Amino acid sequence: MMKELLLEKKILIVCGSGGVGKTTLSATLALNAARLGRRAIVLTIDPAKRLANSLGLSQIGHEPQEIEAKVFKGCGISMPGALSAMMLDTKRTFDTIIERYAPNEATKTAILNNPIYHHLSNMVAGSTEYMAMEKLYEVYSKGAYDLLVLDTPPTQHALDFLDAPSKMANLLGDSLFKLLLKPSIFLGKKSFQVLQSGSKKLLRVLDKIVGFEFLQDLSVLFLTTGGMLEGFKERAEEVGKILRQDSTQFLLVATPNRLSIQESKFFLNKIQELELPFENFIFNRVHSPLENAWVAETNQIFNKCDCVTAGKNLMTMYETLAKQDRTLINKMKSELATPCTYTEISQFETDIHGPQGLVKIGNALL
Repeated sequence: MMKELLLEKKILIVCGSGGVGKTTLSATLALNAARLGRRAIVLTIDPAKRLANSLGLSQIGHEPQEIEAKVFKGCGISMPGALSAMMLDTKRTFDTIIERYAPNEATKTAILNNPIYHHLSNMVAGSTEYMAMEKLYEVYSKGAYDLLVLDTPPTQHALDFLDAPSKMANLLGDSLFKLLLKPSIFLGKKSFQVLQSGSKKLLRVLDKIVGFEFLQDLSVLFLTTGGMLEGFKERAEEVGKILRQDSTQFLLVATPNRLSIQESKFFLNKIQELELPFENFIFNRVHSPLENAWVAETNQIFNKCDCVTAGKNLMTMYETLAKQDRTLINKMKSELATPCTYTEISQFETDIHGPQGLVKIGNALL
């Protein structure tokens, strides 16, 4: 099933709560797609360097960076396709949009030098999801890749990302927002007369609190960006369509613990509410039952080192964890009304990191 997704889909969006291994799995999916001959890119919204670490790199930039095949040398794989990676830089994405869509050099300079724009574009909270939406649209619309794997932030922020297209489109279509774009509102104090008495009081309070210079800066920002806002709205609406197209698929990742599964169920409800395409649930780090051959071999080792009791206690503890994991997974499956496929990735004996770790997980998924 996972192989079909990698071969047939154009966008895979990996979601889930924090700490379940989304970034590593996203990189693994993109790597597997490259192993299957596709041109794949993994884009992370997560500002942490997890993606770079999982690919064995010191850092990943804002622009697509092709991962050289030699990174996976010695891992025993061939990569007939291509693998690229990039990390969202909110500030840089803001600036790129202005540079690309400003109607002329003067407008671009006015916006980039505006102190309010400078402040807003440096605010990560609240703007990351909108910029992720823009970046997704930019990378996808260029058509340079067969598959885009999007690694989302933990659940709540990922929910914000899902809502971003409709919120942006609604905001830019809002009558109050359009009113704010009118230059007569802030450019001159005399223009306050055009407003109703209630609005005049509000603006006088704002003038007193933040100063007329602030209102002027705000007005200039609205004026210079006003001609570009329709483009924002159109792209937001396009992203909404892209998220719902047949070639897009959402994947939910959870580990077998109550909190992670609870958040995943909440997220799944949101996906269904927004009518987004979903059909695959990945359980990561599952304690699988011990194989009889492995138990027999390990018991022989314990016998030789005179630590039979300690060894049996460890195996009993592990078997208890495996039973708990199975109970939680079965309960989750029985409670989900939505038909979907399930993929399980076993807990590995050692920590997974770097290219060799990705290949190890990738082999388990193919």
